Amino acid sequence: MAWGAVYWQYFEDLDKITGATDNPIKMQRDVMLLEDTENGPVMKPLG
Repeated sequence: MAWGAVYWQYFEDLDKITGATDNPIKMQRDVMLLEDTENGPVMKPLG
């Protein structure tokens, strides 16, 4: 028995990324702040 995988990772500058209207994939980008609290780390959105 054998297992395998192939993947491709691509990096691009954020200012070069544009929204295509004919693309079915939609993304949303949020900036979060990781804060250490008494109950453990909590991610809070930055407005």
